[in-house]
Amino acid sequence: MSAALGILHRNLKFAYFSSSNSFHVASKLDFLGQFLPFNSSCTNALNSTVINSNERLKLTVGISKMVKHGKGYLLWGFSSNFCPFSLVRILKALGNHQVAFAFFKYVFRDHSDGVVRHCYVVVHLLVSEEYRLLAQDVLTWVIQEIGEERSYKLVWRENRKNTLDFFILDALMRSFTDVGMASCALEVLDRMREVGGRPSGSAICVLVKLLLSGCHPSSATFSTVINAFCKEGNIGEARKIFDWMQEMGVFPNTRLFNALMDGYVKAREIGLASMLYEEMRRKGVGPDGVTFNILAAGHYKYGKEEDGDNLLRNLSVLGLVPDCSLSDVTIGGLCWAGRLDEALELLKNMLEKGIPLSVIAFNSLIVAYGKEGLEDKAFEVYNIMVKFGLTPSASTCTSLLLGLSRNGRIQDANSLIYQMIEKGYPISKAAFTVVLDGYFKKGDMIGAQGLWTGMEMVGMAPDAVAYSAFINGLSKGGFVEEAYDMFLKMTGKGLVPNNFAYNSLISGFCNSGKLDEALKLEIEMRERGLHPDLVTFNIIIKGFCKQGRMKSAMATYIEMHKHGFTPDIVTYNTLISGYCKQFDMLNAENLANTLQSSGWGPDVTTYNIQIHGYCRSQRMNRAIMMFDELISAGIVPDTVTYNTLINAVCHDILDRAMILTGRLLKMAFLPDLVTTNLLLSNLRKQGLPQRTAMWAQKLREIPFEFDEITYKILDKAYHDLEEDVGCTKEITGKSLFLDFLMYMTYDFIHRNRIYQRASFDPVEFTDNRSSMNMEAINR
Repeated sequence: MSAALGILHRNLKFAYFSSSNSFHVASKLDFLGQFLPFNSSCTNALNSTVINSNERLKLTVGISKMVKHGKGYLLWGFSSNFCPFSLVRILKALGNHQVAFAFFKYVFRDHSDGVVRHCYVVVHLLVSEEYRLLAQDVLTWVIQEIGEERSYKLVWRENRKNTLDFFILDALMRSFTDVGMASCALEVLDRMREVGGRPSGSAICVLVKLLLSGCHPSSATFSTVINAFCKEGNIGEARKIFDWMQEMGVFPNTRLFNALMDGYVKAREIGLASMLYEEMRRKGVGPDGVTFNILAAGHYKYGKEEDGDNLLRNLSVLGLVPDCSLSDVTIGGLCWAGRLDEALELLKNMLEKGIPLSVIAFNSLIVAYGKEGLEDKAFEVYNIMVKFGLTPSASTCTSLLLGLSRNGRIQDANSLIYQMIEKGYPISKAAFTVVLDGYFKKGDMIGAQGLWTGMEMVGMAPDAVAYSAFINGLSKGGFVEEAYDMFLKMTGKGLVPNNFAYNSLISGFCNSGKLDEALKLEIEMRERGLHPDLVTFNIIIKGFCKQGRMKSAMATYIEMHKHGFTPDIVTYNTLISGYCKQFDMLNAENLANTLQSSGWGPDVTTYNIQIHGYCRSQRMNRAIMMFDELISAGIVPDTVTYNTLINAVCHDILDRAMILTGRLLKMAFLPDLVTTNLLLSNLRKQGLPQRTAMWAQKLREIPFEFDEITYKILDKAYHDLEEDVGCTKEITGKSLFLDFLMYMTYDFIHRNRIYQRASFDPVEFTDNRSSMNMEAINR
């Protein structure tokens, strides 16, 4: 090794000293010294020891590769002057993170204010070129070398106001934390919040560790942090906190073990959850009913049923839980396994034999039947519970109401609330909120207002969640001014609105075309200490796209990145849809390509938007290619896909229209109300109002429910018949083709008795159904 290194040294010296632009003479004792800038070669000589022998060897090899690849001029330029741009180019050219950092440590000898400021520029350049980890290491080293007082002045105070980039702030926060400068780290965190950024879970974890240094946090402190990480799905960080707390002398109790175990189960890490349970037993921490429910649920949901059965048998043999809890867990296990009828039969048998059961067992069945949409079965269990003298819990009532609301049985849910109040059963605010939300989903504003009044009459003051649900419902229903009034009442009562409430209002204003009001609310949101989240950015992007302001939409998209948010499929679909509506298919395609490279695969909505855009641009060949691409990607077309293409074939040349229709029929096209409206409208426009009226009459006889769009089409058809306007006596190939499509649609609906209503979900960011309906009328 030493011989090889000697040859390498000689070659390097020959390469440099034989050139016309040779470096200054280096110290014989320090070969690397020849690469130091002139103004730092004699400063802080101790820096020659900041890199170990392994780093020195790797650095020497790295420099030799630079010279070999013709990049020696970078080293020569840097040796003349400590230039941040030259230094970044050298660090990048060295390639390896460890080698690059070693080079920086070695050359950072001059700690003057000017050089420190140059180093801050280096950090910015590295971050901008995606070398974020190296930037953080460089920054940490500088702070560590120049000390706390100068770091605060030169690195933070001088740059605070001008630092807006999330990744720079993230590097600053982590670096200050790494060197123990907690006050500076907190100031950076505060600045992050000012610009709307949100630090990562790992950064917060490190900061929490620093802040707790010298303090004596309780198990409750750690429980809060662990629960937060588990809810975010960051189970790795939760485990780190769990281990670290024990190093600090705080030992986990049952509640803490349960929190982490639940996190593992939700992450589908059943093996790790079981190992944690064994660790719990080894440490003498007693499991409770919650522990066994978590474990049993995990085994039945994501593991193996036999493991769940074995767990229950072991619990019974070991006598670790009372009979009552064991019975509850057994019934719960069957519910989690989807064996609901077995669970109900077991419950009845246990009751007949006098085996004690708690409300938990009944609630497990009620929740499970509700999720399956079997409300009658859920009420059967409820009636059994009441018959055996058990008082339903607040959870029981909420589960029953949720099941009714989910299936549109809002009046039944409303009646049940008051029946339970009369019987003295516990009704939570959450129960009212569930039914309130159900009213709004049906568009029944009067019913929602009545329930709200009833809630106040029974002395149950609405909480922030109930107000947020009301605000959201009014906003989605188009009553944004009323929603804002409710928002003011909420804040007037001292209740603090959260992101959901603000996002609901911002969305309402955007949908009603009042984008300026929406942007004012977003500013107010920041002023209240709340930070716009991904949903907020998506809503505002949608608002700009709706008004055709694509430059503003893209500016918001860029701002989203700056605040540390990664655009999701909704973001891209919204922007692609916006460009398609502007007939700017080139930018739509570019964004679709960006979507592909970002790690988000296009979904059926992405393809539907583009197919619709190509059809509107009269580029049917491209629309069909996009349809083929959808099929090749293994994505199943939905009704929107079919209706978009059916609408297009109605206006395309006959031969291609017939071929494409044949493909759609072969792929089991399922017509709905939108399909019917499209075909009826096109029949009328082909000069066949009599056929339009005839098919409408046949559909009524099924019966088939029409909507407002259908009646508008029929009004125009009847008017054509009365005035004999637009009626043609000649039957063309195109009109026969449309009549055939109408027959196929009618025949399918007649045979299968499918009753579907066209619906538009305001959460979605594409409105193909509604736009096609309006096109059918107006074209």
